[in-house]
Amino acid sequence: MSVEPRNDRSPTVAGGPRIAPHRRARLIIVLLFAVVLPGGAAVLRWAPPTESVLYPRCVFKVMTGFNCPGCGATRCLHSLVIGDIAQAFAYNPLLLLGLPFLSFAAILESYAAWTGQRLVNRRLPSSAILAIFWLLLAFGIARNIDIYPFTLLGPRALVLE
Repeated sequence: MSVEPRNDRSPTVAGGPRIAPHRRARLIIVLLFAVVLPGGAAVLRWAPPTESVLYPRCVFKVMTGFNCPGCGATRCLHSLVIGDIAQAFAYNPLLLLGLPFLSFAAILESYAAWTGQRLVNRRLPSSAILAIFWLLLAFGIARNIDIYPFTLLGPRALVLE
């Protein structure tokens, strides 16, 4: 009687039984959508970034005094959680406009991880990645120009009269 060595390289959970890779991906997806996203939304809802010290400051802004392309993103998400779309746009218009695309990409990746099948068998072309890079760079520069139309791109609180 010969004993074959196990070739299963799936990790164990705290010394327990091994978890298959597809089940691990499903567990991560469930935790993400059932715990992390609602928990993050709750924190954003009840601890506004403008009033709480819970959130870190932008390192780029602290070091240079300029707004990076992501400045205002946390305040933008807070405004979205409370339903103030106009204020969300004022904090970070690029994030607000890019959020549907980021959400769609996250859903596609979650589906692929859950089922093992990709809905779209194409990767983003390198030209699209370069276009996104240049868009982020141009947005980061434009939102720091202190001339009227460009000042609207910087994170700001809307003044309601």
